[in-house]
Formats: sequence, C-alpha cells, structure tokens
Amino acid sequence: MNAGGTDRLSLCREGFLWRSWDNSVVIFDIENGSTHLLRHPAGTVLKQFEAADCVHVRHIFDTCQRAGSADEKQLGEVIAMLVDLGILYHS
Repeated sequence: MNAGGTDRLSLCREGFLWRSWDNSVVIFDIENGSTHLLRHPAGTVLKQFEAADCVHVRHIFDTCQRAGSADEKQLGEVIAMLVDLGILYHS
C-alpha cells in the first residue's frame, strides 16, 4: 500500500456492523456471521470514515500519527487487514 497519498480507500457501508472504543473495534459480518476483534489502532482508522465516503491513505496515516495512535507500520498492517476482510476497499 502506498502511504504517499495516491491510494484512496472507502468503507463498505453494507454487510458489516461495527463498534469502536479505546481505538479497538469489533466488526460483525452480517452475511457470514463472523465477528472480528481488532485492537488499537483499528478503531481510529475506521473513525476516519464516519464523515467521509473516501479517504486518502496519507490522511489516515497523518491523522493517526498526530493523535499518537500508531506508527506507520502498524497502520499499514491494520489497513491491509481491513481491506482483506472487505471492510475497506481501494477506490
């Protein structure tokens, strides 16, 4: 994933329910019934999409790092996991 700012991500707004607290998040996949507990900083990443349909990866990295949420490696891993689960997608 390019942290340089050219990648844009969107949140899949159908098929998942999620709740976040303390920068962790629980995600429920409505279609297959699976539940995922993702630790810090997954909640911080997903909160970026509460008011936006599409977010640049660089914005996610910058916002989370300013808040002291995680380093770039951790954020990259969390974003990759959210993409693999189908919760985020490249747009």
